[in-house]
Amino acid sequence: MLSLLFFLSILLTAASGAAALALQSRPALAHRVGCWGQLAGTLAGVVLAILCLASDAPGHLRFDGPVPGLGFTLRFDALAGFFLLLVFGLGALATTFGLPYGFIGHSSSLGTRDFCLGFFLASMAVVVLADDVFTFFAAWESMSVFAFLLLPGEHEKREVREAAYLFLIASQVGTAFILVAFLVLAHHAGSLEFDAFRRAAPLSLPWRSGIFALALIGFGTKAGMIPFHVWLPKAHPVAPSHVSALMSGVMIKTALYGLIRFAFEFLAPLDAFWGLVVLTLGAVSAVLGALFALLEHDLKRMLAYSSVENVGIILMGLGVAIFFAGSGKGDWAAYALLAALFHTLNHAVFKTLLFLAAGSVLAATREASLEHLGGLARRMPATAVCFLVGAWAISGLPPANGFASEWMTYQALWVLASGSAGTHLLGPIAAACLALVGGLAAACFVRAAGVGFLGLPRTEPARRAEEAPRGMIWPMAALAALCLFAGLAPGLPLAMLAGCLPRQLSAPSLLLAGPLGLPAARSVEPPLYPLAIVATLAALLLGLTFVRRRLGTASAATRVHGPWNCGYPIVAPRAQYSASGFSQPFAYFARKLLSRKKLLDVHARHHYSPYLPESLVLRVHSVSPFDTLVYQPVKRFVIRLSKRVSRLQTGSLRLYLAFLLGTVILLLLIQP
Repeated sequence: MLSLLFFLSILLTAASGAAALALQSRPALAHRVGCWGQLAGTLAGVVLAILCLASDAPGHLRFDGPVPGLGFTLRFDALAGFFLLLVFGLGALATTFGLPYGFIGHSSSLGTRDFCLGFFLASMAVVVLADDVFTFFAAWESMSVFAFLLLPGEHEKREVREAAYLFLIASQVGTAFILVAFLVLAHHAGSLEFDAFRRAAPLSLPWRSGIFALALIGFGTKAGMIPFHVWLPKAHPVAPSHVSALMSGVMIKTALYGLIRFAFEFLAPLDAFWGLVVLTLGAVSAVLGALFALLEHDLKRMLAYSSVENVGIILMGLGVAIFFAGSGKGDWAAYALLAALFHTLNHAVFKTLLFLAAGSVLAATREASLEHLGGLARRMPATAVCFLVGAWAISGLPPANGFASEWMTYQALWVLASGSAGTHLLGPIAAACLALVGGLAAACFVRAAGVGFLGLPRTEPARRAEEAPRGMIWPMAALAALCLFAGLAPGLPLAMLAGCLPRQLSAPSLLLAGPLGLPAARSVEPPLYPLAIVATLAALLLGLTFVRRRLGTASAATRVHGPWNCGYPIVAPRAQYSASGFSQPFAYFARKLLSRKKLLDVHARHHYSPYLPESLVLRVHSVSPFDTLVYQPVKRFVIRLSKRVSRLQTGSLRLYLAFLLGTVILLLLIQP
């Protein structure tokens, strides 16, 4: 049954993309065929994921490849089922959104885009199911290539092409580190299959630490972990919005999946120091990602930096889990890993929701800058409500899902603080960082929601915006409902995630009972949770208040007034508080950390004097210190080295043959 569903989901998803490519001369038909076929394939994949989550023992599927010794091996277990649910579940919603969204742009390349999207989804599914090195890298590279092809939607723009190539370069650099880690494990185990890695005798600690460092750099690059994040805020915003949602909500999670597999299955026993390293990198990523997001004006770029922040939160939970596992505290290791997996699920849901809402705004206004929006809540009420739910969730506020997983991470960090002398200080510092991240995230999305959806329209496109079609509203509404459901009843997703824990970790049934009301992982009775009770009481109170106002005060005089504005009416949209003004105190606070470029543009001059400008525009851009201090010097070095190496391209066949001969002799000399 699992094999049949796997082939059905992959074939429908990929074949519909191929059919869309074949029909690209008729863009409308190609787009419909591609989207409906991918929707059918992703729904079959959701059934496959549910069966994997419900299975007690892992299933396997193996078939030989064209080359002897290079077969394809797949493993259907609960952990793969969880990430498969993200791939196909969110893929189905993104595909549904993409059907009307694709027609809005009237793009002639719809067939090509649907072809790449179908194979992108299929590749991500195979990545999480792969059970040998060859299958994993075939799917991993396919995922990267098709993501690269999906990025340049507006390829005529230079910044779009540069972002796509930067993504490809970062992907290949990360893949190189992962490949070396896999090859060392394969040499030790004598096989390319993951089962051989699991059965092999443990390597010495220095070897395991080196392999873990390689895997952390490689997977961290794909996940957007600081300082390897430079590609993410440039690449994700240039893709179509439903593709950006999949890249940020799902693709970067495949890297976290790979890191979990490496740490808990291939490199056991774990070393506690690894967890402290991951925790530190996660805290840095979370704080700086939230700060960079708060200073961004572009809506999609802000969401991309927010992904860096949430990857940092997930890594904090994962780091604590690795530390506890290395210290022999299996219950708390399981609890921290549950927190990381739960936040992985929550971030995938609300980040997909926010990117789809941003796509709805972009389709209606052709504007992504917060400074050019405003007043959209009246013009696009459904989109505004969905965006506000996503903003509430990503800010970590109850009763949305982001609060539940961040609360679990807080608890794990405070338990870390009660540990040895080396961690009793790190735990509170990490918890303080997480609290700071929550405040920065709340400020960031208060700014985005207030400036973008409230107030007066700042531009004519915002003034003429129209609500998105129903085909775009329903996926956002479903995701918003999931945000609230997972926050009000967190025990249900946690019961599912408890089955995804590695076999050396047991479900922490005692530890899950706390002030949040999270039920035991092995039992979801009773089905009433404190957050759900509080939310129900609040809803009843609001309902009674509404009924009383409608029925009980009919005779009372009701006066409606606008907000008090110090006695001065707002006569121009430019008189409103801007996104730049909102974030200026934070920019001043971080002035030592960030460099800011200021550009003064003179748009017009008076006709009677060229020295008197008629309008001036000051543009301020925040520049990451990692870009100026690390990547720009590396870029200049690579360019200089490339120019010197290019001198070897003389066109002389004799010289090239001499290089080949020298390489062969060198390999013969170093061969043992």
